[in-house]
Amino acid sequence: MKYKNNQIVDAIYTNTDTNNPFIEALPEKVAKQDFIKETTYRPQLLSSEYDVDSKLNYLNNIRAFSYSFDYMYEVYSDLYDCIIDNYKTKNTYMFLKQNINMPSQQFFINSRTMSLLGTPGIGKSSTIKKCLDFFPKMISHTNYKNQSIYFKQIPYLYIECPFDCSVKSFALKIMTEIDAVAGTDYSKIYIETRYTIESIINYIEKMCTFFHFGVIVIDEIQNVVLAALKKKQTRLLMKVVLGLSNSSCSSLYFSGTLEAEQLFESEEYLKRRTLGKRLLPLKKDKIYYLFLTDLWKCKIINEINLTKELASGLYEITGGIPFYIVEMFILMQKEYLLSDDDKIDLRFIKKIADKYNVHVYPEKEGGMSISDFAIKDKEAKKVGRPVLIKENDDITGIYEKAQNINELISKLDEIGLIERSTI
Repeated sequence: MKYKNNQIVDAIYTNTDTNNPFIEALPEKVAKQDFIKETTYRPQLLSSEYDVDSKLNYLNNIRAFSYSFDYMYEVYSDLYDCIIDNYKTKNTYMFLKQNINMPSQQFFINSRTMSLLGTPGIGKSSTIKKCLDFFPKMISHTNYKNQSIYFKQIPYLYIECPFDCSVKSFALKIMTEIDAVAGTDYSKIYIETRYTIESIINYIEKMCTFFHFGVIVIDEIQNVVLAALKKKQTRLLMKVVLGLSNSSCSSLYFSGTLEAEQLFESEEYLKRRTLGKRLLPLKKDKIYYLFLTDLWKCKIINEINLTKELASGLYEITGGIPFYIVEMFILMQKEYLLSDDDKIDLRFIKKIADKYNVHVYPEKEGGMSISDFAIKDKEAKKVGRPVLIKENDDITGIYEKAQNINELISKLDEIGLIERSTI
């Protein structure tokens, strides 16, 4: 890694053939295997000898469990490209030509605008935050190719829209977050006086230009959209979004639930500016079972075996949404520790789902399952003899014994754990 921390750093230039200090100062793009390593986490397992209170405390730590799905690396790549492309725009090249005598080059007219929408609980926000952690918050430039330069570069700005966020609150949130990361206090002028949408956009444009923002990530955008629909401010919100995309001198990346599509698809010019991935829950396929197997390595209760029956029942309860799968995994063990039940079976987990009202019926239209981002091996062939698995047998051994992905796919297929399309 070029930079040892993700806070404020002094610029280190690599790939110096671009004649662009903004691009050369960015961290190198992380390889997929390194990304998986950095974004995967399992809490340290406790010994079964610990008392009940210690086990209960440990179970709370499982909420930090992180499995690196393939779609997450694609999100990282999209964000990286948004940042890189913004430093190839006309505004950036005009600034560099005036300050470091940069030779004329081809450039993009506008910055990029993308979106990432999906079912709640998929892991969009946590994925974005993990991806942004690969970038420093601010890069200080003082000397480039023996030329003295003095400017700051902010690769990203992350904004989370609060619930029931009005258009006015949305605009103020962007301004205050810019001040927070840039160490300025200009937004108070706008908060304490009357202002127009045009003046806000003008302020954001000036700050993004002065601090050389790479991308502005606007998370939970559906909170603004739903509030605008309720308060009949959709035209005003459209004006803000369009103004930001045209004038902010920064790439924009919107993230939220599929409810935001109500605004994004209402006008063609908005649809063009908000293209991006639409994420749906896991299918009941090999990716789902690989996820379960990794999660089951965190278990503290020996009696919680990953059987075919339990895995299927858990899928029906959670709808294949990772957040609910992890929560049910925690609740199963907590309830077992605190109850008189002597085994964890399908009846037991259904009782827990009823107790905590964990019954999810996610919408599965207009997007792509996070299972489908996995690289598919079209040459997979069946190997070995059929594997006979009973409903109550622990299936984790399949993953441990498989020699390669082809053998794993084959064995899962033989016992009916691969979901096939009916189309």
